[in-house]
Amino acid sequence: MLRKIISRLIDMVIILLITYLSFRLLQKKGIIETKLYKMDKIPSFNVEDINGNKFTEKVFKDYDFTIVNIWSPL
Repeated sequence: MLRKIISRLIDMVIILLITYLSFRLLQKKGIIETKLYKMDKIPSFNVEDINGNKFTEKVFKDYDFTIVNIWSPL
């Protein structure tokens, strides 16, 4: 039983390693292009909540880090 679990774990590690190395190889050859952009500022926006209050990106100007959770009725 333990031998089977270890064997499965090794298989998963090998699959993940092959996937990662394949992705990196495709990146180096230019077949896959990935770019992570650092956002220095929040994009400008102008929204209104259900009570009619207006909000812009300026509401976040005093904070270094902000998590925004947006909900919308369908």
